[in-house]
Amino acid sequence: MKSYILGYGSLINLESASKTLGRIISDNEVLIVDVKNYSRLWRLVIEVIVNDYQNKPVNAVFLDIADQGGKELNGIVIEVSMNELKKLDIREKYYSRINITKCIHPQVQDGKVFAYQGKPEFFVENFANPVVLTQYLNIVNKGIRHWGKEFSDKFAATTQPFQFRMIDGDYKFYNKEQNIFTGRD
Repeated sequence: MKSYILGYGSLINLESASKTLGRIISDNEVLIVDVKNYSRLWRLVIEVIVNDYQNKPVNAVFLDIADQGGKELNGIVIEVSMNELKKLDIREKYYSRINITKCIHPQVQDGKVFAYQGKPEFFVENFANPVVLTQYLNIVNKGIRHWGKEFSDKFAATTQPFQFRMIDGDYKFYNKEQNIFTGRD
């Protein structure tokens, strides 16, 4: 049985996904999908180091998905090997890998579709002074634009806006393996 991963944030950007998987992903390997009964929101906090912020720890907010009946979001699905799933588990260590196969439209008939959903202990309400990183937002926006206007419009319509301050600068994770699998090392 095949395994697939849902990209709904930075994994929508094929360059970002390719860095983690260790291979070039082309458009023809991707299925654009809708995910039923989930919403996309800015709620997962990861402490990172930002070069332009005096190399001090920063509570950065990243995109997440939440179970929410009657809602929907768009994204992309990419086939992955078991080894690639292990790399993604390291990259997304603050998220849990969940099976969302039944929520995907159009359905994937020959395998399971997984997504990464934030672990509650990393939700924004548990942290002081959360910020959105301009660099992360640029990665996501580049991915969104790649898929065209219709995709972009739906992404905007199905993503809860953020109310956090933004900061510039290159960022790195504290975890060395995460940096490797995001191309930051």
